[in-house]
Amino acid sequence: MLEIPHLPEKHAALLDKARKAYLGEYADRWEGMKYEVAELVDYMKKFYRGFALVTLKVINQEG
Repeated sequence: MLEIPHLPEKHAALLDKARKAYLGEYADRWEGMKYEVAELVDYMKKFYRGFALVTLKVINQEG
């Protein structure tokens, strides 16, 4: 199982808001949060891109 490191607080709070909205525990309102959402997406893309490179390196070493 993949362990995801702790997100910086500003990103963790936004992701928690999205989770609560998905579960119906929060009004799904994202107006005025364009930049915060873009920052979270950029952060996650960089993390997963790095994770994918490390995974490929490990697979290549094992194979």
